[in-house]
Amino acid sequence: MLAEHGRFVTTQTRGREQVEDLVAVRDMVASGGVRAAIDRSYTLDRIREAHRYVEEGHKQGNVVVLVARG
Repeated sequence: MLAEHGRFVTTQTRGREQVEDLVAVRDMVASGGVRAAIDRSYTLDRIREAHRYVEEGHKQGNVVVLVARG
């Protein structure tokens, strides 16, 4: 559900990718015009807990899995 005057942005395309569209999305994110709705973050060692949280229908935004650089 979007807030009033909210924006929906996706990187999925309908057949053909338009570079101009992806650049526009990049620019909106960079300028702060679009914000990701992050519900929770989990470290990779807690991936089962993250899946359980999503599958039980609790999430209200995106669930992020943090992967450490090796």
